[in-house]
Amino acid sequence: MAKDEATNIHIFYKTKSVRVTPSAGVFGNTVDIHIRLNPDGTVQDKFDAKNVSKGDSKSALGKKNDGTYFKVIDQSTIARVSHPKNYTVTMTVKVDGKNCTASVTRILDPGEKLFDVYSQLSKQREGYRSIENEYTTCVIE
Repeated sequence: MAKDEATNIHIFYKTKSVRVTPSAGVFGNTVDIHIRLNPDGTVQDKFDAKNVSKGDSKSALGKKNDGTYFKVIDQSTIARVSHPKNYTVTMTVKVDGKNCTASVTRILDPGEKLFDVYSQLSKQREGYRSIENEYTTCVIE
């Protein structure tokens, strides 16, 4: 890949979540994220968390802001960091040539016990005891 070309990364993962409010149950969801690393140091992403949220962002790589931002970990690793409500989601992407791997972690804010998520499907806030990834795929397009 030439230095002046953008790098396109597609990440897809499936979650298993234990909801306790407004009603208890175990649920699954899928998340689809497309990341474009531009040669000028900007990053664009589009995401779709089925029935939860979707959107896009554009920022300078390494520039922290109030919303979603990307930071450089090392020469082959970046992290996408967001803070939806009362927890932080960090997606770490490691690139090795034309291959990549991704992992996602969620950490509750101090003192919080449930992940507070707004559902577009139910149009209300829901409380989850846990949100874990069942699997994650990463592809450089």
